[in-house]
Amino acid sequence: MSVATLPKKEIRWTPSLIKRLRHDRAYSELAELLGANAEDIELWENGQAEPTIEEMTHLSELADREGFLRDWKLADSGVLHTDL
Repeated sequence: MSVATLPKKEIRWTPSLIKRLRHDRAYSELAELLGANAEDIELWENGQAEPTIEEMTHLSELADREGFLRDWKLADSGVLHTDL
C-alpha cells in the first residue's frame, strides 16, 4: 500500500522572504550558494528586480536544505472570504 503525498507548494519569493533566507549572510555568500550574482540578490531584496524561474528554483532548494519556513502555518483560519 502506498501513501499519497501532497504536491509541494511553491514559495512566492518576495523581497522580504529573500532577505529572511539570506539572514546574516553577505550578499556574496548567498550568491555563491545559489550560483547567482550578489548584485542581483541586492536588487531582489530591494524589489528592483525579480529572480528568474531558475533562480527561484535554487532559492527553494536552498530553503528546503536549510529547513526555511518548515514550521510556518496560516496565521488565520485559512478560510477564503471571497469568490474565486
